[in-house]
Amino acid sequence: MVSELGLSLDEIFVLGGRSRSDTDGLDVPGRGTAAFVQRASDRRSIELESGVRWERLTAWNDADIEFMEAIYEVGGASSPDGKLVRHSGREFGIVLSGTLGVTVAFEEYVLEPGDSIFFESTVPHRLHNEGDEVVRAIWVTLGRYGADERSVELDNR
Repeated sequence: MVSELGLSLDEIFVLGGRSRSDTDGLDVPGRGTAAFVQRASDRRSIELESGVRWERLTAWNDADIEFMEAIYEVGGASSPDGKLVRHSGREFGIVLSGTLGVTVAFEEYVLEPGDSIFFESTVPHRLHNEGDEVVRAIWVTLGRYGADERSVELDNR
């Protein structure tokens, strides 16, 4: 969805129903220290038809960082098979459970619980679960705001 719309995940969360003043705890007076806590029961999330759910782990929007829990159902993927995406920024991830396949350029990596990865988001990439259990991972993307995101056909020639 973010690929097709050319938006950051935070922009999608805002479009999902709350105004910036509702989701940006730093701008809401009277919240005190609670503005810095994101309760699990109150997380904003996005469900993709591709079997992926992203849950924001911050109580506010931040133009420079996306901090989320990524859940990949069995067969779920960040983009269709054979298509890689690229955008501005850098990505950091750690797998909590399951087995996550990560394609970066033409290299394929298989991450198991406790494994982590870093890559420049400008390099074409795809994340996918081809295992037999749900993948849960913590994911951070720095510097993606205003990204020029594109799908790229995977060609192994």
